[in-house]
Amino acid sequence: SATADSTDHGDLSQGVQAACGSSSGTHGYVTGGGYKNGNPSVLDSNQIQKFAFANNTTATDSADITDNRSGVGGASSSTDGYVMGGYNYQGGNYTNTVDKFSFASSTNSTDQRDLSSTTGWPGASSSTTHAYCHGGEAPSFINVIQKFAYANSSNGTDVGDLSTNRMYLPDDIQI
Repeated sequence: SATADSTDHGDLSQGVQAACGSSSGTHGYVTGGGYKNGNPSVLDSNQIQKFAFANNTTATDSADITDNRSGVGGASSSTDGYVMGGYNYQGGNYTNTVDKFSFASSTNSTDQRDLSSTTGWPGASSSTTHAYCHGGEAPSFINVIQKFAYANSSNGTDVGDLSTNRMYLPDDIQI
């Protein structure tokens, strides 16, 4: 296989750290995260930034999640994006909230369910039927694997453990 350098595809409407990613067949989504903009401390974002895969354009602030938070995990079904857990720097608290937003419209997310425990900076994976949230911090590193079905709004359940406590894991891995 050949190797090549990456190219600049566009810019976010707001630069963020510790955001999560989700994707439809045509667009990428960057949600939440922290930013400084000249401030000495990190501020949390509630933006859902959307960009097209087909062309090089700046992302737009297409909608909002239910609250400002960083260190979130992201997953995708075929029709919706999910934002799991997170940490709010201003409040100093972790959350177990799972927000859901539609890829078909630019409407704000809804607080659809809760994870089985609070977590910030988790990893996340997507299957065709379920989302998984794994590891993170709450406030110590954790090894919990949580799962919920896209088909209903039931809360997440603890379905297993990682081999060790971890945080800063990748997002939106398709399994």
